[in-house]
Amino acid sequence: MYTKKLHLLSSSNGQAFMLPKIIRTGIHRHEGTGVRKTQMATQYRKAYVPVTLDVDKEGAILPRLIWWDNGVIFQIDQILYKCRATSKKVGGGGIRYTVQIRGKESFLFHEGDKWFVEAKEDNCS
Repeated sequence: MYTKKLHLLSSSNGQAFMLPKIIRTGIHRHEGTGVRKTQMATQYRKAYVPVTLDVDKEGAILPRLIWWDNGVIFQIDQILYKCRATSKKVGGGGIRYTVQIRGKESFLFHEGDKWFVEAKEDNCS
């Protein structure tokens, strides 16, 4: 069973659009209690993304924008933390940037010459 929620987002040009958030739920029966819905674990995939960045005069890399394949651009509001780390959700690693986008924390990984994020998998089957 799937529950669909819509989230209002705005693009960099100020236009608003809706993105569905799909939550997979499982149904479990317990003796004498009827049916209970519980949220199942979210699946993630490694999504390589183009990143627009700045390099300061000391050579520090400062990511500014994340570009999705569908044309959506996410502006990074703030870089909160930077460290060498691995992704526990999708594997791989390198330099992990903890960034704030629209008030929410997210991880952005710099792996060699590529950038990736831990994207939620669409499980519509």
